[in-house]
Amino acid sequence: MTQSLMCQNITVDMFTPPANTGTNMTVGLNVIKFNQFEGGLIGAFYDLNGDGALQCVGVESIATGFFGLALWGDDLDTPDKDGLERGESPVFAISHDGNVILVGDTYEFTGYVTNGIVSITDANLYYHGCDDPNFVEYYTSLGISDHYHYVEVEQTNHNCETLFTDADIDQEDFIDPVNTGANMTMVVPEGMGRFTGGVLGAFYESENGFVCVGLEFINSGFFGIALWGDDSSTPQKDGLLPNEIPLFAISYDGVVIAVSFDSQFNGYVQNGIESIESYEIYSPPGCLNPQRT
Repeated sequence: MTQSLMCQNITVDMFTPPANTGTNMTVGLNVIKFNQFEGGLIGAFYDLNGDGALQCVGVESIATGFFGLALWGDDLDTPDKDGLERGESPVFAISHDGNVILVGDTYEFTGYVTNGIVSITDANLYYHGCDDPNFVEYYTSLGISDHYHYVEVEQTNHNCETLFTDADIDQEDFIDPVNTGANMTMVVPEGMGRFTGGVLGAFYESENGFVCVGLEFINSGFFGIALWGDDSSTPQKDGLLPNEIPLFAISYDGVVIAVSFDSQFNGYVQNGIESIESYEIYSPPGCLNPQRT
């Protein structure tokens, strides 16, 4: 039995060594287009429990040229199913540089056979991407950004999940804020993952448009951003007032994505330090609730 390829959601953390059940077969792989993934992992996955969740039944490091992948079969001496049964075909996938590539159309493999040996010399490669620029995934998915260079990988439109709005903030609004002599620090302990390399900005709205009061490059891990307060010695407002909550937005890959931080942030406090645990991506007007990340 073959499980559907396109509906599967395989993540990098699923590429873990499966249980050694004492029975297996060997899949020999000599697929030229796999060479670009050297140093990554190829895994085989199957819904062993029938609950819709896939389990790893084989994993191996990818080498150039010929290499082998062991697929583990069910241990009939135990009551729980812990491997493949005869004729079952897992879903194959590749993990490389944080991306998951699905491997399909492996016609030479016809199903699991204990102690069997089969060679695969060709396969089609797919990536669950997004081709709609109204979704965040269009900018964070494989195949859209120039730094991805995989070849012969077909992108499927299975990953458009997060609508976003710029909340009328423009790229030109992301400028260095005025040093008013008063600030607070907002810390993002877990980083902002997929937006690494972008810029996080904080703004308030004036009669002349948005005023930037905080600007920082985004890291995948811990980083902080200074939020500048109003200089009370000058007549004009040039920073945040006490307890004022700024508007936040991300500049990433040529677009502006409006975000909001968790409700524990109660606004600007001079010399304060605030730790932020989560953020929300705001959807366009008329959509459902913001997407929490």
